[in-house]
Amino acid sequence: GGLDAITMEFAMGDGGDFDVPQPPQPQHQEHRPKSHKSHKKKQNVPMAPQPGERVAANIGEVNEGPGAQEWIVAVVVQYLPDELAYEVMDADEEAEKGQEQVYHLPQELVITMPRSALVRDGTNFPPGTTVLAVYPATTTFYRAVVVQQSRRQSNGEYGDFLLEFEDDGDADGLPQRPVPFMHVVRHPAAG
Repeated sequence: GGLDAITMEFAMGDGGDFDVPQPPQPQHQEHRPKSHKSHKKKQNVPMAPQPGERVAANIGEVNEGPGAQEWIVAVVVQYLPDELAYEVMDADEEAEKGQEQVYHLPQELVITMPRSALVRDGTNFPPGTTVLAVYPATTTFYRAVVVQQSRRQSNGEYGDFLLEFEDDGDADGLPQRPVPFMHVVRHPAAG
């Protein structure tokens, strides 16, 4: 019978300890689906442009007035959450440090450029999609239509799009120009 007494004492002694690790457990279980949900949400919503990243920025409204379209390659300086606006810098300015042209634009006039050409990160646009694309050898975006969507390459990245730029034509029609994947974004009016 002596063994029972020891077992009982052992169980009772442990009884106090048993309660200690228990309270965190239910919280941990509840917490898991929550973090899973927020992770899912992040994947669906493209991340807002961060300082130093390249964006398409419409400076037309600043230079010419409401409704004007003049999209350039710009670099984010900072986001101003109180104003829902960005400060961006013209990426083409070879100006002295501190002399760069900085624009203050509402966030709807700023579009994130693809961060990489990797197939798993990017969005391919089917033929017929209206896009904004950087015209070859410039840092300015022009409206264009996808003729041939980007092809997946053996290195897991997208190759060039084949595009027809509006107002690029002559009497023979519009030339079709290859444009790198990372220089093409969906046109905001295309929906």
